[in-house]
Amino acid sequence: MPETAAIPAMAWIIFNWLLWGGLILGCGLSFCRITRLHDYLEDGRSLFPVFFSGYAFLTLLLTIEHYFTALNYYATIAPAAIALFGFISSLKDLRTYYTKAYQFIHENRVVSFLLLLAVIAYAFYSILGPVIFDTGKYHLQTAKWYAESPIVYGLGNLCPFFAYNNANFLLAGIMEGTTLHESSFHVMNTLLVVAFFIDITATCSQLFRGQSPNRLSNTFAIIYAILMFAFLFGKSRSITPAITLDIASCYTMKLLIEITLNIDRNATRQLFTMLLPFCALLFTVKLSYAFQACLTVCAGLYFCCRNSDYSLKLLKRYLRWSILFFLVFFLPWFGRNIIMTGHLIFPMNSTRLDLQWSVPQKDAHQVYADVKTWGRGFDSGDPTDNAGRSKFLNRPDAWELPLFSLEWIRPWLKLVWYNLCIWAFSIVLLAVTLITRRRQISIAASLIILAPWFIGILTLFATAPTIRFMRASLFVFAAYSFALFICNLKPLERLFAKLNLFIPLLLIAAGLLYYHKGVVNKEYYQGAKVNGFETAPKPTISPERIMIDGIPFYDIQGSLWYAPLNSEAPASLRLIDKNNIKKGFRKQHD
Repeated sequence: MPETAAIPAMAWIIFNWLLWGGLILGCGLSFCRITRLHDYLEDGRSLFPVFFSGYAFLTLLLTIEHYFTALNYYATIAPAAIALFGFISSLKDLRTYYTKAYQFIHENRVVSFLLLLAVIAYAFYSILGPVIFDTGKYHLQTAKWYAESPIVYGLGNLCPFFAYNNANFLLAGIMEGTTLHESSFHVMNTLLVVAFFIDITATCSQLFRGQSPNRLSNTFAIIYAILMFAFLFGKSRSITPAITLDIASCYTMKLLIEITLNIDRNATRQLFTMLLPFCALLFTVKLSYAFQACLTVCAGLYFCCRNSDYSLKLLKRYLRWSILFFLVFFLPWFGRNIIMTGHLIFPMNSTRLDLQWSVPQKDAHQVYADVKTWGRGFDSGDPTDNAGRSKFLNRPDAWELPLFSLEWIRPWLKLVWYNLCIWAFSIVLLAVTLITRRRQISIAASLIILAPWFIGILTLFATAPTIRFMRASLFVFAAYSFALFICNLKPLERLFAKLNLFIPLLLIAAGLLYYHKGVVNKEYYQGAKVNGFETAPKPTISPERIMIDGIPFYDIQGSLWYAPLNSEAPASLRLIDKNNIKKGFRKQHD
């Protein structure tokens, strides 16, 4: 296959970035209009929070639409209309951003040119196959279910992985049902990484030219990007929720810092309103981040009240707005849990409802036990990587012991010691910084800011302490400690401001080196190139099949990829409607 065959593929990737990026941004602009964030746009602040709020708003729209229709072309009509309204109503404000973008390009021609080359190179990188095992195992299959059918009752009975209800799979599903049908790559995460990197580059330019009014929050975002970039770049070709979590965690913390340091009541309201979509995404994309999301909102409420001289009337207004916002976002999400699993929160049996399609208690408990044991047993992120497994998992009773013993701690520490070293060093650095006389923020405020992430780390440690789940919380903690240390020392702050213009260039170079390494998991990925694209491998379908209520279900050897929807059924599975698998599943009672 000649290399020139990749050029149309790259053009298709960039077209999808523009198409879906425009849809998400338009939804974000509509969100700003609905929530009356006119001043935020008029002030010309960072457009990325607006973009990400659009991402959250779009997932809400798709959540509601998926109750009634498959996520196909018809499902794009309402989001497209809302996005169009956002652009039309914000034309005046968008001129401000256009002027700023033109000024940035004019003042940073070399960086802008290299950024353009990096985006093109990243588009080439994006057409390769995924690097995460779970993409073949259930990510793409989940997107296919969403694209071909409205929400399915008891889908967790067919496969519990399909019922995790990660909100980012909704966007992957509508992409699967429209422009990216049965391709191994998805632009969802690569789009987020491109937008994030462009915003970080603009932030670096502001600090370099002394035009940044929020030095601490912007310094935090830059350091966080340095810590996270290799993970974002390497995993973005797969439909993993980790990318959304990593970026949302960055801006959740960034906005909370700005709320803490802001004394203007109107600006505080804008920042708090912008914080809510990020917290909603943390909760709905990964349930393990529910503590961080809820506690961050509580911290934001405290600082909003403090900045208004502890006005009880204003606190009640913020509290009512927060409750209304979360009801609008979470009621449809909880409804999806009930429909797909019969649990309010899956796989917690304490929230199980006695419905026809409810996942049986023993199956839900097995899912919970497997996740908890997997998190304590190894952290490689790739089940084919035997070197990543701890010796503890080689024991015959490994799948039962971690739930009741502490024997997993020593082998687990050997796998994650370098991540914990970063965290330990950041705690020491934070302590040294906070006890100095000159500091931008009080000790109490810093502890309140960090409390959601510290408690979140402890919660994850007690449940499924894999670094894949804990990484964002660890790096938020570390990046804040480093940023506070830098901003508290004037000479170091000035040096950082002069050097950070080169940070995007270093990240570009690191990304290209990472690409040159050829990170494709050849152990399980055997896709073929078609017109420059890496296409999804064909699953191996066994000729044997089982009949369930008159419908054949096929046995798949290895990963599912884009296997037929009627695949991999447990023997106890039954159909709610014997003529249609899309109507739902139940388990046969013993």
